[in-house]
Amino acid sequence: MWRSLHKKRRWIEGVKGLRFDLDDVEQGVDLDEILSSIESAYLEKAMEVFGGNKSQAAVCLNLSLRSMRYLLDKSDY
Repeated sequence: MWRSLHKKRRWIEGVKGLRFDLDDVEQGVDLDEILSSIESAYLEKAMEVFGGNKSQAAVCLNLSLRSMRYLLDKSDY
């Protein structure tokens, strides 16, 4: 995921082909939905990288195992 440095456009992209345009804030955005999308993508990738090992994925994401389990349950992983 990266943030564009272009002067006219600023966005965050790289999560399942989604692009979150920072200029959309003026019209209103669903921040919970955006953050949930990003969070889910990181959780999914960490679980993939570590073969479903929650402990290793939690360490990689700097989370406690308890937080990792909570987030996985919340995201219906």
